[in-house]
Amino acid sequence: MNCKISHFMQDLNSLNIEKLEKWFTDDTVIWIPPAKEISGKSRILALFRAIFRRYEKIEWNVSEIFNLGNNK
Repeated sequence: MNCKISHFMQDLNSLNIEKLEKWFTDDTVIWIPPAKEISGKSRILALFRAIFRRYEKIEWNVSEIFNLGNNK
């Protein structure tokens, strides 16, 4: 697995919003099905805060990585 992805997953699974802040910008767009896409750092972090409050323990895993080109 790509080193950046591995570090992101570690930060995500830490359930620590402060560790996640560095991964997002105001131009970031994420999609966690079945919800709609969410854009912007503050909205994304608010989503993760809500998820972390709802679940005492949650572990995210990477099952596929899609190369979008241009190092994305």
